[in-house]
Amino acid sequence: MDFKVKKISKTKKNKKVDWKFFKNKLETLIKKNYKLSILLLLILISIGLFRSFNATEKITEFVASSITEKIEKNKFNYTNILVTGIGGEKHDGAYLTDSLILASVNPSKEHVILTSIPRDVFIESEDFTNQRVNSIYANHQKLGHEIAMGHLSKSLEDLLGQEIHYSIMIDFNAVIDIINILDGIQIYNPETIYDPFYPGPNFTFQTFTLPPGYQNLDGQTTLKFIRTRKTSSDFARSKRQQQVMIAMKEKATSLNLFATPNKIIDIISAVEKNIQTDLSKTQILSLAQKFKDVNYRKFTNLVLNDNQNTEGSFIYSPPLSEYNNAYVLVPLDETNQEIKTYIQLNQEFNKAMKFNGKLVVKNGTKIPGLALKFSQILKRYGFEVNSIENADSKNYVSTVISNYDLAGSNTLNALMKIIPESIEKTISVTDPDIPIYTEIILGEDIGLKINEIDSYNQKVPIIIKAQNEFEEFKNKNYSQELTGSKTDELKSANQVETINQSNLEENTNPENNIQENKNLTNQDA
Repeated sequence: MDFKVKKISKTKKNKKVDWKFFKNKLETLIKKNYKLSILLLLILISIGLFRSFNATEKITEFVASSITEKIEKNKFNYTNILVTGIGGEKHDGAYLTDSLILASVNPSKEHVILTSIPRDVFIESEDFTNQRVNSIYANHQKLGHEIAMGHLSKSLEDLLGQEIHYSIMIDFNAVIDIINILDGIQIYNPETIYDPFYPGPNFTFQTFTLPPGYQNLDGQTTLKFIRTRKTSSDFARSKRQQQVMIAMKEKATSLNLFATPNKIIDIISAVEKNIQTDLSKTQILSLAQKFKDVNYRKFTNLVLNDNQNTEGSFIYSPPLSEYNNAYVLVPLDETNQEIKTYIQLNQEFNKAMKFNGKLVVKNGTKIPGLALKFSQILKRYGFEVNSIENADSKNYVSTVISNYDLAGSNTLNALMKIIPESIEKTISVTDPDIPIYTEIILGEDIGLKINEIDSYNQKVPIIIKAQNEFEEFKNKNYSQELTGSKTDELKSANQVETINQSNLEENTNPENNIQENKNLTNQDA
């Protein structure tokens, strides 16, 4: 008699998951009852049911793809999230939003824009008393978080020209907890920090120091790193805050947190008492899943500032006497259009703004210094001008932009947002050795309007008055009496640069104003 022997295994093999079947079933469930299905998924993920299938990342990706349509976006597919930082109840000025960052996230482009708004920007409103932007939430907090945040968001929407879809408010304790949960972060500190005036307990001071170079920071040290400003400036602090946000993202990626939803939920649960947001946990999961693939090199960091020689310098400090002796910042352009265009350029033409190739500005008129003045305007928007020259003729009536097109026309299209009336040309080239090159020949059309276009030069007399008033206050040791301000705030190196009278003359040396550009020629341009 023949017997067939069947081997009995004591170990049960993992059952292969039919992802197509699972996805179809889940999609049906979502269509029938969206909230119930998402809740079910969260429960399953948080208790680790799917770990037995080693399938957490696939589940996460499916959850994210299933709820993407529930996350709001603007016409350029960016989701704008207002991130604000407060001290919390046990700190002086508990509800002042001294940290203000608009995080614009575009997963499809794998691009993130962080825009820092200085806390001293002055907001004029029909809905409440005119005040600094950092006090809007604090002055309305008793009406409830939703109303207070609504006033703040609306004010920043008017300033930036961006709809704010969501908000996250985080206090000092949450910063410490999140960094410690991540087991610290690494940052690069470009120069020594020495701050003998860092706030200590019971309204005292303590000294905070940090040497230059790469540093590993725990939660407490990170908080000091993003708060210190007494010996630097509010603008420098804004850059450090952006640096920490990127470092947190990189550390979370290295720990593979974005592929482990239950860890994300654990973090949210651990710090939710110190965070207020209108993002649901499902939306956070979806954003986290898409956000994980964004390399830090694809971040764009924007800081609104008052230094005329830097990108983003669309605000200035007016005379103290005009604001009840308070130090404030206001837009150079009363309509805020320059700030709105600046942010839109970085959303609509993000690749061109990060790398626009060689940009040459030429003066095609008899107006001395025209190319220099216009190049300074371009620099504020983030364009890197490589050369300032005279054109082959001084008789150009209309401005001409020529793009030697090896890299598409995005640079040209971005420039057209600033000078829409110009004549555009796309010149095809076949020689791959020719660099990416855009040439702007300024005509009389720009020459006649340069003073209207250059909002900074319009404000020069006011800025000089503000400087003189500030010097008077310093000399009289008046600073402690300034409303809501202290001496060190006014000492900011970026507050208002000393106006070199020669810079106001039309025949100016370009190298005095565009120090980074080494190919400047024809200094009468």
